[in-house]
Amino acid sequence: MIAGSTAIWDAIWVTSDEVLGPAPEKTRRAIILLSDGMNTSGRKKLDDAVQAALKSEAIIYSVGIGDNFYSGVDKGSLNKILQSGPAVGHIFRGTNANFARLLSRSRKRCDRST
Repeated sequence: MIAGSTAIWDAIWVTSDEVLGPAPEKTRRAIILLSDGMNTSGRKKLDDAVQAALKSEAIIYSVGIGDNFYSGVDKGSLNKILQSGPAVGHIFRGTNANFARLLSRSRKRCDRST
């Protein structure tokens, strides 16, 4: 892998398929994806990642983090996760300054849906 490369879809697939696997009964699962949304390498496609997340019954919370020095946040890529199925979750956009607030908001969402 090249330095600075990002394999977002591979990361979601590996986490869903190899780390989480099928969910035990009455278990809630979440993947928190911290990313600039730029998938620059990897072998898996978006659909592979989404199908693995659905199979493991995981909700994906995408936190877009980036700055103008590099290329910012590829919101389109992160939005693809949202548009891919009902079990795949939410996107939060923010800067480092409000990151703690974003995590708090996502936790409250999880608490409300239990």
